[in-house]
Amino acid sequence: MRLEVLAASALPRGDAQDVALAAQWAAFICWLDDQIGRRDLGSVPGELERFTAPLRHVLARDGEGATAANGHAVVLAWLWERTAAGMPARWRERLAADYTDFLSTCEEGVAVRRAGVRLPLADHNRLRRRTITLLPMLDILERTGHADLVEDPRVDSRLWDLRWAVADVADWANDLASQSDDAAAGQDNLVTLVARRDGISTALAARCCDA
Repeated sequence: MRLEVLAASALPRGDAQDVALAAQWAAFICWLDDQIGRRDLGSVPGELERFTAPLRHVLARDGEGATAANGHAVVLAWLWERTAAGMPARWRERLAADYTDFLSTCEEGVAVRRAGVRLPLADHNRLRRRTITLLPMLDILERTGHADLVEDPRVDSRLWDLRWAVADVADWANDLASQSDDAAAGQDNLVTLVARRDGISTALAARCCDA
């Protein structure tokens, strides 16, 4: 995936610095997701929480507090410094809250898998829409696209619902694309849950979801 092309498509009016910053955030998000999701981080109780603690520390301290011993936190602090400069407190607080919620939901999802619990589709989707990292990325695009903040009175309140709708589209699209990888890793995703709910094959479920 060429993230700079994706960022440029999302920011047709963005300058080179805006596009580069959005692409760097996307790369960081993919990097962190790979650490958590594809390397089975959290199979041991407390393991994921120890991994996320330095990241939470950076988010809680407005981008400060990273130590050289934790590379992910150092990169997050570096991105935060470049992104939050000049942005109002309410935007910084929202980005911190959205990314912290992503970390918390990852921990919740890992605990569910570790306990061997198979969630029904609705409950799985509730977690999935928050681990897809779309809300933090939309915050970043709001900043790099120089858009009005969603808290601004001039912005339609329905935009909040649209943000969740975009997250749902992204998590379904992602799970359709990653279904074979998730199956190989023994992980449920939205496609396998549709198949289980409806008593059909995953291939048929994928076709139904893609329709």
